[in-house]
Amino acid sequence: MIGSRAPLAARLLDLPVMSESLRENEAPILSFKDLKVWQLGVELVVLVRNFTLELPASEQFQITAQLRRASVSIPTNIAEGRGRNTRKDYAHFVAIARGSACEVWTLLEVCERLKIGAGTRECKVMVERIIQMLWKLGKSLSRPGQEPGPSRTSSADFVNQPD
Repeated sequence: MIGSRAPLAARLLDLPVMSESLRENEAPILSFKDLKVWQLGVELVVLVRNFTLELPASEQFQITAQLRRASVSIPTNIAEGRGRNTRKDYAHFVAIARGSACEVWTLLEVCERLKIGAGTRECKVMVERIIQMLWKLGKSLSRPGQEPGPSRTSSADFVNQPD
């Protein structure tokens, strides 16, 4: 059950944001598998799958399928971008992964508003962290003064604010 993993959401807020630059005492990033954002993306796929198992059968070919596809798109685009030959290509795939993360967040918001499924908050916290990490990764890949994508997305855009 999703609710039994509540400590994960709290731990996500303490994760350092990963960029391509090396920090003191960090191993070099040799593969996409070394990227914390890719690792978190794979964890999100598992979390979303477990979440969608609890959705009503009537949503199987709608929200369930879309959530699963969008969540899988995040780590796969990170991996594909990392395997490309240029920073520009890599940044492009990171931007696609960020767009997929925004799509997942939106679908979770729809589930919340429809009052279907339990555990949307934990999933949303993870997605918000991934969006933040992807934004920073994309920014580190772009040349100074050049934005990695058509719009600036902040994780603050995905946090519920009181009216």
